[in-house]
Amino acid sequence: MASEVDEKSGTSGDSAVRDEGTLTHPDIERESGAALEQRARRTRERRIQRGLRAVLLGIATNALLILLKGTVGVLGHSQGLVADAVHSAADLVNSLLAFASLLISRKPADIAHPYGHGRAEALSANVAAMIIGSAGGLVIWQAIHTLIRGRSETPDWSTLWVGAVALVSKLALAIYAGRVARAIKSKAVNADARDHLTDVLSAAVVIAGIVAARLGTPLLDPLAGLVVGGFIIYTAIEVFLGAAHELMETNLSPEVRAEVIAEASAVTGFRISGVAGRTLGDMTLVEIHADVDPSLTVAEAGRIIDEVKARVVGCVADVTNVVVELNSAAFEPEALRVTDGPD
Repeated sequence: MASEVDEKSGTSGDSAVRDEGTLTHPDIERESGAALEQRARRTRERRIQRGLRAVLLGIATNALLILLKGTVGVLGHSQGLVADAVHSAADLVNSLLAFASLLISRKPADIAHPYGHGRAEALSANVAAMIIGSAGGLVIWQAIHTLIRGRSETPDWSTLWVGAVALVSKLALAIYAGRVARAIKSKAVNADARDHLTDVLSAAVVIAGIVAARLGTPLLDPLAGLVVGGFIIYTAIEVFLGAAHELMETNLSPEVRAEVIAEASAVTGFRISGVAGRTLGDMTLVEIHADVDPSLTVAEAGRIIDEVKARVVGCVADVTNVVVELNSAAFEPEALRVTDGPD
C-alpha cells in the first residue's frame, strides 16, 4: 500500500532556509502535514526568488560586457578580447535560459506534473551546454585560422583595461551566483555560476595574451583566443554532464541514503527493505519500501508510516518528498535493497 506524498524544503548551505525547513524531533510531533506543505511552498518560493535575482544580475552584466568587449576588441585589434565577447554572448543565452527555466520551475504541481516542473532547469542546462559548446567551437576555429595565417595585429592598450574590468566583474558574479546555486540547489543557476568562473579564467588568459602581444609577440593574442575556446568547451561539457546526472535519475548520494535509513529505522515497528531516490530540480524525492507487523490494522500501519515520513522529511535536509510502500516481505530489487541496516 502506497502512502500520499509529504513535502518540505530544508537545504544544507543556506542557514535561513534550513532553520525553517529542517525540524527537530519535538517540532515534528507538533507539525501537521498541511503545515509542512505550506512551509515547503514558502521556502521554495524564496529559493526561486534568490535564483531569479542572481540570474538577472548575470544577464545585465553579460549584456554590458558583450557591448564593451566586442566594440573595444574590434577597434583595438584584439582577437582574444573578441573571442571573450563571443563567450559572453553564449553566457547571455545561458542566463536567459536559466531565467526562463526558473520561471517555469516555480509553477505549482498539476495533474500532468504531480512533482512540479523542476526538470525545466536540467533541460535548460542541456540546451545551454549545446549553445556554449557551439560558441567555443567558433572561437577555436577562428583562432586556428589566424594562427595558420601567421599574421596578427598588435592590440591596443585599451583592450587590456577592458579585460581587467571583465575579470573583476565576472569574479564577483561567480562568487555570488555560486553561493546562491549551492543554497537553492539549482542546476540552472549553478550552470550560470560555472560560466562566470570560466569567464574569470578566460579573461586572465586574454589579459596575458594582450600583454605578450604588446611586448612583441602578437600571435600570442589569437593563441589566447584558442585557450579561451578550450575553456568554453570544457564548461559546456561540465554543464551537460551535471544536467544529465539529474535527467538519468541517478540514485541518492550514499550520505543522504544513510541518513534516510537511520531516521526511518528509528521508528518502532518499521523494518526497511529498500530505499531509492532521485533529484527533481531543487527537490529530492525518496521512495522507501518496508514491512510492518501484518496483524496491525490499516490505521495503525498508517500512523507508523506518517511518523516515518515526518522524521525523514523533517530531519534529512536534502529530502523534500517521501513515498512509503509496504511490501509484506515482497521481493526487493537489488538497486533498492537495504541489507546492512542504518549503518
